[in-house]
Amino acid sequence: MTRRVLIVLLAGLNLFLLACLVFTAYSPPSAFAQALPRAGDYLMIAAQTEADNDVLYLIDSKARRIYAFRTTYPRMPGTPFRFVALAQRDLSADFRRER
Repeated sequence: MTRRVLIVLLAGLNLFLLACLVFTAYSPPSAFAQALPRAGDYLMIAAQTEADNDVLYLIDSKARRIYAFRTTYPRMPGTPFRFVALAQRDLSADFRRER
């Protein structure tokens, strides 16, 4: 082997080892959903029930209630969303164990 080939091989090996070190030592930061405490302990979930109809669920964990809001239906394209109260449930009564 010539001296030039040996230098190129050693440089390539060093680059390979450096890449292995970087990829094994680096881990991306972890993502935590709602890492900070919620001010009012509310959780909001949006769902699409039909092609032009959406529902918004609002969970109040302190009062243990769930509220459902629905967009006005039918809604013309381009008009703003307007939500109306659909239903509410008492979660503590729904999940209460019978003894």
